Amino acid sequence: MLEETKYPILYVKNFAKIKEAEIELAPFTLFVGDNNSGKSYLASLVWYIQNIDLLYKFYKDKDYPKVESLDNLSNKVINENISNLKIDNNIINDIIKTINNVLENNKEIILNDIFNSKNIKIDKIY
Repeated sequence: MLEETKYPILYVKNFAKIKEAEIELAPFTLFVGDNNSGKSYLASLVWYIQNIDLLYKFYKDKDYPKVESLDNLSNKVINENISNLKIDNNIINDIIKTINNVLENNKEIILNDIFNSKNIKIDKIY
């Protein structure tokens, strides 16, 4: 069960050699394990998620239902001084839900982008 933390959590199920994992992505995250246990697969997935603008790549101008708070946030970022920007918990929850939706609905594309292979599968990701 996911616990509340101050860092984002990545959850995967049946990903490469990993049956199930819940990773707290702190500023320094270390993967430790036996050879051929899935550390490199997981590190590659984390890198992709942290370095690719998922909302721009998969959400913007696509067929996802538009989330009003995200559109409002985009407009605020464009039109206001970023230091004055206030983000409430509703917006944060909408962002998390949208990212989880994007991850789940595009997991095959994401894995193919990372590994250039259709043989690597994942059952769940959020």
